[in-house]
Amino acid sequence: MAKERVFSLDAVRTDGWFERIGDGIGSFQALCDIVGEAFFAFSMITGARITALTVDRRNPDNTLVDFVIAAGGEDESDADVQRLTLADFRQRLVHALLTDDTMPAAPERDTDVEALQLHIGVRYLLLAPLLRLPPAQARRRGGHLAAPPGARRHPGKPQTHRGPGGGSPANFREGAGNPPLRGDPPSPL
Repeated sequence: MAKERVFSLDAVRTDGWFERIGDGIGSFQALCDIVGEAFFAFSMITGARITALTVDRRNPDNTLVDFVIAAGGEDESDADVQRLTLADFRQRLVHALLTDDTMPAAPERDTDVEALQLHIGVRYLLLAPLLRLPPAQARRRGGHLAAPPGARRHPGKPQTHRGPGGGSPANFREGAGNPPLRGDPPSPL
């Protein structure tokens, strides 16, 4: 049987990342009000940069969202602007967050912070404070990390978010039934 190791996740915590980004964006509150704090945070996590909004005050779901996704190594100015209704944009963000990523091997050393970040996934590290799931520790069994026993605070209850957070890109590509998106997201970290 593989030896179990415990990794502290204090070094990879991302608490307050969304609020810190908001401090540097002049239109931050307006974007949060129109798109929704959580969805604005999701757009940052997926690498979809909102470039313009055409607001429909009678039917907010029909608000048009213009955004770009720069392919890895591509300058955003070279990326094509894409447009979706707010409802479709939100749906695509959630779809992008729910797609599976390839998972690198668990870190060999307790002090390898970058390997730990990559193994857990930057997307999940950024989502954790939004969903009020602060990481405490993870246990390594064999080649995979697992949450420690009793790690869920309220089993069976949905977690609520306290507001946005931004971050590194995830998978925001076209999927079945979704309008096509052009460009690959930039690589995380």
